[in-house]
Amino acid sequence: MYLHVRVVKTLQSVFSYVSSFIPYSTSYGCPLGFIICSEKEFSSTPNPEKVDRLLAEKTTGGFKLMDGISLLGMLQLPFNIRQAIATETQIYTLKAPPESIHI
Repeated sequence: MYLHVRVVKTLQSVFSYVSSFIPYSTSYGCPLGFIICSEKEFSSTPNPEKVDRLLAEKTTGGFKLMDGISLLGMLQLPFNIRQAIATETQIYTLKAPPESIHI
């Protein structure tokens, strides 16, 4: 988790808008982390009814896992990770990149 948090902090030093998401992936059986960055503001709290309408209009076959409310939940970051991002101070640079990780 600390690498994800530090990457978020690093991207916040570059972009105006940064949001981190860690939804659970049923395909992989674990949470996956990703980060969206932009110079334009975007919402991590989409309107569930609007999402449902867009899914109905733009897709075929239907989804079994996702609807507007599910998406809204997927875009909310757990409290402990929000706290970790708020308190993190390390920012990666070319002179101070992440250290290699051995798993």
